[in-house]
Amino acid sequence: MNISLTKELEEYVAAQVRSGHYSSASEVVREALRGHLREKAERDIQTRIARARADVQAGDIAEATPQFFEEARRRIRRSAGGKSR
Repeated sequence: MNISLTKELEEYVAAQVRSGHYSSASEVVREALRGHLREKAERDIQTRIARARADVQAGDIAEATPQFFEEARRRIRRSAGGKSR
């Protein structure tokens, strides 16, 4: 795979290799991409947390207690015409 970089990015990559922190330009780019993926995953998690908190605030969340599951079983049995296993 060939990737074109701006002159500024090319100089940054070369400086990182010269610093001794990385042994090659590929290593610099791989690390940058890993960082990008970590940041994206973190943003996705924060978005999901924010949505969940909003759902809780709106009352759209049901706590999964034993009573919740028992009531769900009763509803399922009623909808199945009283048949049970």
